Amino acid sequence: MGTRERIRSFTDSFGHEIDRLIRQLPGADPKLQGDPEPASFAAAGPPARPSQAFRSPALPTRSPGETAAAERRMALAGVWLRVSAAAGLGVATVYWPYANSCGWMLHAYLGVVAAVLISGFWASWTAWKVRVAVAHAVSLLVVFWGIVLAAEQLLPRIGYATVEAAWRCGVR
Repeated sequence: MGTRERIRSFTDSFGHEIDRLIRQLPGADPKLQGDPEPASFAAAGPPARPSQAFRSPALPTRSPGETAAAERRMALAGVWLRVSAAAGLGVATVYWPYANSCGWMLHAYLGVVAAVLISGFWASWTAWKVRVAVAHAVSLLVVFWGIVLAAEQLLPRIGYATVEAAWRCGVR
């Protein structure tokens, strides 16, 4: 047997041992718990129960329903945090303190508008994924607001609007 075959054999057996140990954990993934063990490990007998000496008394155990409810609350908090951050950024652009008619300040303002669009899309995607309809609607309003802000600055500069504007200061 060559070196590569020995290494492959070792890593395969090592991987199977890791899978077997993961299946023994009390909160292991159900997919892993249902996997059949290879023949070489089946002769070892049933997996040993973890001893009480190794359990931490400070950590309470949760039922699967409590764990799912806690994960749902965390997901909802994350969605609303993203939506509120995107909406706050969208509202803050109304109070942009610098002149944004041309030059570097125009580019900085357009960067903030791009951040409004990106954060709105991100919040919309996560709200869709977690299935929070109100948050999804609010984030789509933020995306629409970002499109309005971008159109207000871009359309006069590309010649679509009746009023013309320049990208650089002092150039017409």
